[in-house]
This record gives sequence, structure tokens and C-alpha cells, in this order.
Amino acid sequence: MTSVVQRCFGLPFAATLIHTAQFRATVALEMDKSASSKIFCLFTIMLSPGAVAIIAGLLAHQLVFIHGEWHLKAPTVVVVHLISGCLLYANHLFAGSPRASLFQTIYLATCYLSALFTSITVYRLIFHRLRYFPGPRLAAVSKLWHVWKCRDSRGHLVLQAWHEKYGEFVRTGPAEITIFHPEAYEAMDGPDNHNTRSDWSETDTVVQHCPSIIGEWWKSEDFGMMKNKRWHSSIAMLRSALTLLGPFSPAIWIPRLGFAFIPSLWKVRHWFHMLEFCDQCMARRMKKTLPDRDIASWFIEDHVKHGSDPTRERWLSGDTATLVVAGSDTTAPSLTLLFYFLARYPMHVEKIYEETRGVDRENPAALATLPHLTGTINEAMRLLPAVLTFSSRVTPPEGLMIDGTFIPGNTKICAPRYTIGRLETAYVYPHEFIPERWYSQPELIKDKRAFAPFGVVGLHEDIKRLVF
Repeated sequence: MTSVVQRCFGLPFAATLIHTAQFRATVALEMDKSASSKIFCLFTIMLSPGAVAIIAGLLAHQLVFIHGEWHLKAPTVVVVHLISGCLLYANHLFAGSPRASLFQTIYLATCYLSALFTSITVYRLIFHRLRYFPGPRLAAVSKLWHVWKCRDSRGHLVLQAWHEKYGEFVRTGPAEITIFHPEAYEAMDGPDNHNTRSDWSETDTVVQHCPSIIGEWWKSEDFGMMKNKRWHSSIAMLRSALTLLGPFSPAIWIPRLGFAFIPSLWKVRHWFHMLEFCDQCMARRMKKTLPDRDIASWFIEDHVKHGSDPTRERWLSGDTATLVVAGSDTTAPSLTLLFYFLARYPMHVEKIYEETRGVDRENPAALATLPHLTGTINEAMRLLPAVLTFSSRVTPPEGLMIDGTFIPGNTKICAPRYTIGRLETAYVYPHEFIPERWYSQPELIKDKRAFAPFGVVGLHEDIKRLVF
């Protein structure tokens, strides 16, 4: 090779290529041993496995992930893919060095994931059954875009802006339609529906008071926060855990991953402490025999009736936590916001004071007949309902018709109460606090269906009882 190179440098390069057959043969032989040749051979060998990985990614979407809901199975999906990657690495490790095996595994994983997410993106944008609904294009690709927009926990304002831009029916997710129409409440929660189920410094006193009341209601147990003038540790953990819902409600699979992989870190651990506390309360309640039935007694009775079912413990635990969250974390904000509006518009305080004079204030039924008090409560819940956004359902397989618009089956639908409570098609002066619209000025209400702060058959009567 040395002599060839010397000759090459001694003669013009073109002439050497044309007239020196020995040079060409020698260079070809040496190229087989060069680094470039090794890279070329490696690329050729990897091309076939890469193609297989691409096909696997396409098939994974078309045969598996395109069907059904996978957000609650996110931990399983992640674990399966991690195990597959480890097995792939181990398989290549037997045939080469650790570095080469790692490179090969990363290459194949990149091919697989690129094909998978490309297929998902193309399908959701071009072929999905909801492709004709208006909405942000990135939201149609992934709910991560929605999560990013809600990173400051103001998702209700995000949806308000999308309503103003896109209209009454907006595609806010790959398989999700958000409906800004009063008819949505009846369609989602009405008796004939076939759908399935898919947060200030001085406000602490109200928030502390409500769990104590709810505790007495559903398991005859007082958390003692009003008496002790401090937070019960488990309720404090509950409030901390619920802050996860602000940014992550649009994509429930993200908290699911946190519950599965980092249960002892950050706010996730507070959630599990709260669940443990609820289980302990229910265990103490099950040992008691009360003369009068409370809410917990119905759950205990059902649990005992299905005692042989091993899953009933999980159902009872879930029901217990739901009662605490639904009972306190909706009631407390409603009371807090009511006092906010009364402080902002003190003329209504005077009206309520005059209205309650001479009335038995210990009698909720008598207080419920007072029009301005009732109107003030309703108006506060209309403008700022406790549940601002993410109450949702999944449409039946046959689909759903709302206000002349057909929504395909197996579609997640949402009806944000914050925006619907401020629709100009439902209220006159929708952004103004006017309690009189509920009794002396009914013409200010165009569509009564738009008022459902806790659903069609709401819990707002319980809020009124607390206020009374």
C-alpha cells in the first residue's frame, strides 16, 4: 500500500485512476478494512431491524392504541415498553459490546417511537372521527398542549378563550369535545342519558368548617378543626394533593404515572396519606352502631352485602375519599365565593339582613323562602361555580345529538360551568352580579338550563342549608 501511495503522489491522480489497475484493486482492498466501510456495513445490517421497528410502531397504533381508552393504563404501558427495551438490550448484548448494544437499542427504540407517534399524529389530524370539529390543532394531537395552557391552574379561562374563538362545539383533545351550550347539562346528566362517567388567607375558616360538617354528615365524625382553630393534618394534605388537579385535570394519565412511580415524592404522597386517613375513619365508623342512618351507613350496608367480593374494599375506600372531596371541596369554595360577592357588593348584605328580620333563623325551610338570600346564593354560584371546568362524560356508542350537532360515540364530552354560566345567549348582562334576576327580574334569564352549578340534580340546596 505504501508503494501505491507513493506512486499516487508521484503521478497525476486522474492518470493513476485510469491507467493503474493495481492502484484501484489495492484501494478497494484497503477500503474493506477502513472505518468508512465498517460504518457502511453497520448501517446495512441495522437497516433491516430498523424497518421492523418502524413497522412495529405502526402496528402498535393501528392494532392496539387506536382502540379504547388508555389513559388509566399509562403505568402499564410504560412498564411494558421499559421491559421490552431491557430485553432488547440484553439480546444485543450477547452479540456485541455494551456500547454497541446500547446504540442499537436506542436506534430501534427511536424508530419504533417515531413511527408510533407519527401514525398517531396523522390519524388524529386527518382521519379521526372528530376531525371536522374546530379547535386548536395541537390540542387535537395531544392533551399535553392543554396541560401546558393550564399550567397556571386557570383552565376555565383557557376554555373561555377557546369558546370565543371557535364557537359552541370545540375539539379540545384527540377524542374530546367541549360543549358551550346549556343543553349539554341535560344531555350529559339528565335522567334519559346513556353516557358513562369518565381553589385566600381569611378563607381558611370556611374551608376548615366544611369538612367538619361533612364529617358529621357522612360518618358521624368531627375533624375538630373549628374547635382547635387549626388544620387537621389529613385535610391539609387533601388540599395539597388536590392542587395537582389544576394543571393536570386535562390529562389524568399524568397523575396516574405519579401515583405509580413516585408515590413518596412531592404532593403525590399527600394523596396517599389522605386515602389512608379516610380508610381509618371508615374503619372506626364501621365499629359504631348509630340510632339514625347517615350517609356512610348506606355504603357500609352495600359493602357488607358484597363482602365476598375482594374488590369491595377498594370500592369502599374510593367512596370514602369521594365523599370527603365532593362534600368539602365544593361546599367550601361556594361559601367562600358567596362571602366574596357580599363583601364586594355590600348593598346585598343590607337587603339580606332586612329580609331575615323576624324570620326563624334556625329553620332552614323558612330561610329557603327568602327570595333575595336565595337569589344571592344562586348568582354567586352562577358566576363562580365550585366546579369550573372538568366535569365530563363519554357518549354512548350510538352517539349524541346536542342542539342539532351530532357528536360521535365513545367521545369524551365536557361542559365547563364557568363559561356556560356567562353565556350571552342564556343571560342578560351575564358578567354582572344581579341577584334580582332569580326572583323579581326573571327577564334577565334567557335560558334556565344554563344554571347547574353541581349538575342537573345539583347539590346547591346543600349549600343553601349551610348558609342558612
